[in-house]
Amino acid sequence: MTRLIALDVGDARIGVAVSDSMRFLASPYTTLYVDRGNEAKLWAEIQRCIDETEAGGLVIGLPISLDGQIHAQGERVQAFAERLRQHMRRKGHEIDAMAATVILQEYLDALGRNIEETTL
Repeated sequence: MTRLIALDVGDARIGVAVSDSMRFLASPYTTLYVDRGNEAKLWAEIQRCIDETEAGGLVIGLPISLDGQIHAQGERVQAFAERLRQHMRRKGHEIDAMAATVILQEYLDALGRNIEETTL
């Protein structure tokens, strides 16, 4: 397994956390500062984090309001994620496939727990 990186995207800062290689433990990694006029610099900093940690997947937190809706900040994060995805696609990283793998594995793990609970 490879490490995962998680981003907590804000308007001024982006928190970065990294998992261990077994994906059991998450730890704080760094904080990136958003320079609105230089998104290329931000992409380079995220790429540096991925390279330094040898991450094989990327998770981005999506803020959802208490009523379950995606409001302004959530929409900004979705737009950020799409721009990042386009940038990573140009760079050749298979981030999308890794993220899909993580989502599927979490589902399979949850499914396995449900089967165990019903058969006990």
